[in-house]
Amino acid sequence: MKMASTLDFSRGKRAVKIGLDKCGGPPVKSRRVSPDVDAEFWCKAGLDKDGFEKRYIDDTIGFGVFATQRFQKGAFLLEYVGSRITPQEAEQLSTGKRKKNKFYMFHFTWNGKHVIDATHTLDRLCRFVNDEKKWKCCYEAKSF
Repeated sequence: MKMASTLDFSRGKRAVKIGLDKCGGPPVKSRRVSPDVDAEFWCKAGLDKDGFEKRYIDDTIGFGVFATQRFQKGAFLLEYVGSRITPQEAEQLSTGKRKKNKFYMFHFTWNGKHVIDATHTLDRLCRFVNDEKKWKCCYEAKSF
C-alpha cells in the first residue's frame, strides 16, 4: 500500500499535517477553534485556507476570489500578505501600473492609515479580494 506524501493533500491539509508532525501528537477530534487561534495558525503557516478559488470576472475588474464553501460569521478567512506602505507611496506606485491594471493594494486603517501592496505576492489568494466599501467587505486587522 502506497503511503500518502504531503503533496497529495490540499494546501490546508498539508499545513495541518505539518503542524501535527511538529507537535508529535495524534489527530484529535476536531472542535470549533476560535477565529483568533485559526488566524494565527494560518498566518504563521503561510498558507491559504481551503474553500476559496480565483475566478476571472472581466477585462475591467480582472480576477476575484470567491468562497466555494460556507463559513461562519466572524470566522477567519484569508490573510492579505504584502508590503505595508503609506497612502502616498501607494499613489506613486499605482500611477504607472493603473493603465496596465497590474497592481493589488488593500487600503486599511490601523494605527493610522496604511496600504498593503500585494503586487509581488504571487502565491496568495487574498490579493484578489475586493476591498470596495460599497460591497460591504469587512476585515479585521490582526498583528501576531
